[in-house]
Amino acid sequence: MTGRTNRRSSSRLKSSEQDGPVFHRIGLNRVAFRYFSAPTGGRHPTILALHGFTGSGEDFFPLRDALGHDAAHWLLPDWPGHGQSSSPAVVEAYQLPACRAILSKAVQMAPPESPLVLLGYSMGGRLAWHELRSLPFWKIFLLSTSPGLEDPPARARRREADAAWVHMLEQEPVDTFAEAWERQELIRPQTGIPEPRRTALARRRRMNTARGLAFSLRAVGSGTLPSCWSRLGEDPPTVLLTGERDPKFTKTAGRIRATYPQFHHMILPGCGHAPHLEAPEALAAVLRGELC
Repeated sequence: MTGRTNRRSSSRLKSSEQDGPVFHRIGLNRVAFRYFSAPTGGRHPTILALHGFTGSGEDFFPLRDALGHDAAHWLLPDWPGHGQSSSPAVVEAYQLPACRAILSKAVQMAPPESPLVLLGYSMGGRLAWHELRSLPFWKIFLLSTSPGLEDPPARARRREADAAWVHMLEQEPVDTFAEAWERQELIRPQTGIPEPRRTALARRRRMNTARGLAFSLRAVGSGTLPSCWSRLGEDPPTVLLTGERDPKFTKTAGRIRATYPQFHHMILPGCGHAPHLEAPEALAAVLRGELC
């Protein structure tokens, strides 16, 4: 197993099994990171897993269980306004430069001898796409995501839709927003996630703050975040993963694979937009094969 490991380690987490969040002040944010060290000896990869909108780093716990706790170290940050990270009342704390700083901090926290693996889901993958060429990833997996919206009218429509969600967050309780969010066609299959994972996911979604979610949509919604389509030819080898019941992102990944040969596309059976929650065993099987 080889990989680029030229990383500073001054802020590396040192605990052997850190299951609670460790907070770091990054710019205007107090960002929560969770670190799990593989309990067995040997040289393990570190998986930096980036959650999606309304989620948290805890969303990857079922995948870690399915992969096996001795397979890898894990770094699981919460994006600003999500999980146990802070929710500042300034949009700069959520914008792309702030998110890039969080990714850079995460890279510094990984063990320097450990090959770094990126696993970015949905919003997390969209944000990570901006750093594929600048951070020392050994393997890259982008899950149920895209390089953004390249068509100006589509971007304008998405900003309008996100503005409606922001208005709801400003006027209604988080519970009301979460119920409406979960009724969307893309999200609705998550209601079929087995218990107790389904209830835990719903609880985490409702523990987010309305302010944090609203600022996140304003700052890094797909209608606002710059598109990466024009630079795909410069990206390193990347595995795109989509669920077979997620036609939107499966189509996008297929289009990328057909045009840019350094991208590989794998379709996961029996799941929709959130394979790490809907079918963690299937996703773990893919990761196990790719990381060996």
